[in-house]
Parts: sequence; C-alpha cells; structure tokens
Amino acid sequence: MRLHLLHGVERSLTSYNILARECLYALGVGIITALAAICFNYMIHLVQWLCNTMWPQAAWSIPLSVALGGLLVGLLLWWRAKDLNEGGIPGVITSVFAKGGIIPGRVALIRMVTAALTIGSGGSAGREGPIVQIGASLGSKFARVFKLSEHKTILLLACGIAAGISSAFNAPVAGIFFALEIILARFTYHAFGLVVVSSVTSCLLTRSIVGDLYEFTAPIYVMSHYAEMFLFAGLGLTAAFVGVFFTHFLAFTEDLFHRLNCPTWLKPALGGLLCGCIAIPYPQIMGNGYDIIGAAVNGQLAWELMFVLILAKIVGTSLTLGSGGAGGDLAPSLFIGCMLGGVYGALVNAVFPAGAVSSGGAYALIGMATVFAAAARAPLTAVFMIFEITGDYYLLMPLLLAAVIAALAAQALDKDSIYTLKLSRSVIESQHGHNPLARIKVSEIIKSNFISISPEASVAKLIEKFKETGFSLLAVANDEGRFYGLIDRRDIAYWRMRQNSSQDLQETLVKEIMRTDLGYVTPEDSLDTAVRTMGRCRVGCLPVLKSRTDAKLLAMLTRDEIFEAFIQNSGEAKDF
Repeated sequence: MRLHLLHGVERSLTSYNILARECLYALGVGIITALAAICFNYMIHLVQWLCNTMWPQAAWSIPLSVALGGLLVGLLLWWRAKDLNEGGIPGVITSVFAKGGIIPGRVALIRMVTAALTIGSGGSAGREGPIVQIGASLGSKFARVFKLSEHKTILLLACGIAAGISSAFNAPVAGIFFALEIILARFTYHAFGLVVVSSVTSCLLTRSIVGDLYEFTAPIYVMSHYAEMFLFAGLGLTAAFVGVFFTHFLAFTEDLFHRLNCPTWLKPALGGLLCGCIAIPYPQIMGNGYDIIGAAVNGQLAWELMFVLILAKIVGTSLTLGSGGAGGDLAPSLFIGCMLGGVYGALVNAVFPAGAVSSGGAYALIGMATVFAAAARAPLTAVFMIFEITGDYYLLMPLLLAAVIAALAAQALDKDSIYTLKLSRSVIESQHGHNPLARIKVSEIIKSNFISISPEASVAKLIEKFKETGFSLLAVANDEGRFYGLIDRRDIAYWRMRQNSSQDLQETLVKEIMRTDLGYVTPEDSLDTAVRTMGRCRVGCLPVLKSRTDAKLLAMLTRDEIFEAFIQNSGEAKDF
C-alpha cells in the first residue's frame, strides 16, 4: 500500500513538472510574440510617416503610394520568399493539419516587412493576418528550438496566434477563442490553459509598454426594448449574405489575378494602384479604417456614405489581398460590418418612432461582429473581440444573438469560411482543372497500425482499452479481422444515459452499443470517394475493408491523412 502511494505521488510530481514546463513555454511564446507585435505596429506607423513625408497632399498621390507599396512587396516576395503569397491564415491552418505545426522561422520577419509596406502605404487590409502568421511562426520556432513533439509544436503555434491577436487588439479573450475556434477548431482543457497563459501574458506586456489603449472609443448603448432583439436578429441574417459575398468576391479576385498574364511581382502593384484609385473619392477604405469605425459607432457618418463604403471596402480589400498584398481580412470584415450595421440602424430608425429603438451607432457596433462571424464562422471570437474593445455589457445579448445567427445563416448559404474556401477549392480542383484526390488510391496512403476490439468484449474491457490507448474511437473486429462497426467514448455515455445506471458493465457487450450505420472504403477507392463518404456520414475516420464483398478490416483512414496526401500531391506544401 505504501509503495503504491509512493508511485502515485511520483507520477503526480512528474505530471506537474511537465505541466510547469509547458506553461513556461507558453509564457515565453507570449512574451516574444508581444514584442514582435509591438515592433510590427511601429513599422506600420513608420511606413505611414514616410509616405506622408514623401508625397504631397494631393489626390494623385494616393494610388501612387499604394502602388509603390505593392511593388516593394512584390519584389521582396519574388526575391526572398516566392511562396509566401500562398500563406495567410489558410497557410497556418495547412501547417497545423498537414505539416505538424512547422512554419519556417523567416515567415515572421518577412510578413512583418511586407504587411507593414502594404498597410502603411494605404492598402485596404488589417493587421491580424500578419499577426497570426508572426505569432504562429514564432511559436513553431520556439518549439523546434526546444525540440518538442509535434503535438506540443501545434499547441505553441496556437499560443503564438492567441498572443498576437491579444497584443494587436488589446483583447486577450478574443485571442484565445481565435486560436481555438479558427486555427485548432477544437477545445480541450489542456490547449485552453496554455493558450490562456500566452494570451494574457502578451496582453499584459503590451499594455505595460504601450499603455492600455484602444483603437476607438464608443459610447455605452442600451437596448430600448427586449422586442428589439428581433431587429438585431435581422441584422445578423443580413450580415450573413454580405459575409458570404465578401468571401467569394475575394476568392474571385484572387483567381482573376492568378490568371493575369503578367509578372507575379507586378501584381501587388497593380492591385494597389486600382485600390488607390477607389481611395481617391473614398479615402476611408485605406488601411484598417478604425478611425472611420469609431465615427460610425458614434453616429457621425451619413448612411449614404456608409452604404457606399460597404462596396468600396469589399472591392478595395479584394484588390489589395487578391493581388498578393500582405494583410488580413479581419479588420476589413469589422469595417464592412460596422458600415452595414450603420445603414441598417438608419433604416430602422427611419421606420420606427423616435426613441422606440436604439440609435444607429448601436447597430453599427453590433454589425462589426456579424460580418466577421459570417465570413470566418467564428461567432465567439467576434463577440468577445467587440465586447473587449468596447466594454459594453448591455449589448452582450444582442451581440451574441446577431453573431450566432450570422454564422449559422452563412453556414447554410455556403459551407466554407473565408479561411477555408481557398483550401476547399484547391481540393476540388487543381491548377490543371481536375481533382488531385481522384488520382490517389486509398491503398497508397493507408497504414495498418490500428487498434480494434472484439464485438464480444464487455463494455468494462472497452473502457479499460480506451484508458490504455488514450484513443477516443476504436474499430470493432473479431479475431479473424472481420469488421463489425465503430465505437467511441460518446457511445458509452449515450448507452449509460439510455439504460439503468446500475447495469453491470461486465454483462453488456460491445456489439450491443457499437455503431454499424457508417460508410467504408476499399484500397481501390480514390481519396475523393473517401472525402465524399466522410462528408455524407459526418465522420473524420473511415474503415478500409478488403473489398466490397470481403469485410476484413485492413486499416483506418483519417481525415488528416487525406489532407496530408493532398498537400504533398498538389504542390501546396511549400514554405510560406
């Protein structure tokens, strides 16, 4: 008994030591990312100062300035980092699911320079895209320096992303949810704890150096009546259409510039020139536009101007980013949503009597969250970002409602977000117009090292096997390898809820609670067939059977294996 207790204490101390080291790693990533984000912000202001100093205050200087910034970006990418244009947040997502979280260390420096040139010269883009790449690159590099495992590398990459968003927007909670909701696309207490350490550390360090500053200030708004929630829900529904349109227009512009027959290094300059021409009558679209957002939420802009700025910002941002300029689309999404909310609020106030509904500024504030929630499918990130920026607790309920409705409606309109559309389109068709997954057979990538359990085994034995392996899903097969079904931890939980809690786990067999209504593939099937089967069955793992008539289990095919095979065979697995 005493020996068993000593072993238990030893295991606990080992676990605490490992956790302490991981927290120190997360703390380190938060510190270096905050410093990099602060430097990046100063670089943007430096470029802005140089442009204002170099050019006279004339209308013709605007497109010239943005075009010059685009030209320098294009030349730098052509000279030192030709593949960096394929990066952005989709590139970070690719590194998480297909490259074990490995991002070249040069990404941080190159993205700082190119994004500072794009945004500082007047390009219509935000800071969060480069910040995400900078933080991800630093987190990945930090993990490689300490020779950490692939799992920990991905966690530190997420820590860097959360720290970057936290520092850039002075919003630690939004940074946490951005990393979990968009990049990792899953929630675990372990990942959440480490991401919190990095995000909070980065925010505190940034505030201690540059002060507790916000991009804009907004008055405290209060709903006039609870019935107004229906109007806010209508704003969310409207924003879904705008968010999907923005997503596809950006993708359309990228395709247009990709097919353009001119040197790659010249395309950012051309996009900058066109964006600058739009900025001559509407200079409000230049940069991230936070000063214009501040004016809108304070009710200082006419609805006619805000309506035009919605279209101008969509086109300007698409030209800037679609041509190869460096920058993010989060800030433009907030801008577009704010203008949409302002127009919607003006319409509502024109229809209803004075004082019956909130002012247009309140709708502009809530609109900021809706378009980003619709475009990125990240309602929690959108809500907490606006909440942290404004500190307006009274609008939290309409914020949540409008953002969730926007995300759900956008998902119904289009399954892909602004960050996954490019990946999905490249999966469906390659540059030559055909599907690369259709050329790859399942037999080329399957691995036979899977773990199964007998259908005659008891649920008690199944639970022990889950504990031993740490897996959450197991194949059910007999001693001869015949496949019967799949079972995961949730099946046990659902069975316990349906049955009497006192039922003996030794008496219930796996075959009584396993699932058999799932699809399968054979070695001769293509990965395209596997992807479609996964989508139809809503699973991320498929059994590979010997043939249509022989149910012998050969392997388990996962979504990550398919994604990795696609990346390797389509030429997308380049350094970015």
